[in-house]
Amino acid sequence: PPPPPPPPDGNNSGGPSGPTSSAAAGAAAPGSAAAAAAAAAAAYNPAAPPPPTPVVARGGGPITRADCCLWFGCLPPALTESALGGECGRHGAVDSVHVGPAAGLSAKGEALVVFKSVQDAALCAEALAGERPFGGTRPLAVEFCAGLPADCPMRARTPGRVASMFVWCGVAVAPEDLVSAISMAGLPGPSRLLR
Repeated sequence: PPPPPPPPDGNNSGGPSGPTSSAAAGAAAPGSAAAAAAAAAAAYNPAAPPPPTPVVARGGGPITRADCCLWFGCLPPALTESALGGECGRHGAVDSVHVGPAAGLSAKGEALVVFKSVQDAALCAEALAGERPFGGTRPLAVEFCAGLPADCPMRARTPGRVASMFVWCGVAVAPEDLVSAISMAGLPGPSRLLR
């Protein structure tokens, strides 16, 4: 089949280069990006108002709606909120750090960090994912969250805040495959891809 058209603004940097996986080239494999996009297409209603910002207590996985909140796992047990906030602040503007039951986290070694913007969160995620900035034996696990923690000051400062329009596509999924799956599902394509 011919490759999908470029995004509406004509910016094709990093854009689709045609189907590159068997899921994109044929029927959607269960659990694939194409299957997820097809399910979203069935529920898509362009006239519906955007949903409110969801409450989260865990990262969203390799493909998720991306808000300005990151979930961190595999943190050393003795790490303080201040040290985590300081390290994250080297890569993006931090709004707040959340640990423990108030943030909906039950496991030690987990935290949620809320940034001033999605862009700040993305810079930090790219800098720290898989690294060991605090020592320890395991590399950091970092995932975007689809919303904000319940006890987040940003949530209180911005009542009526709507869900993020950004989607994070982790390293496990090629952006071209995601764009192809969105196109095949009949959903509006992204205006541009940020790498």
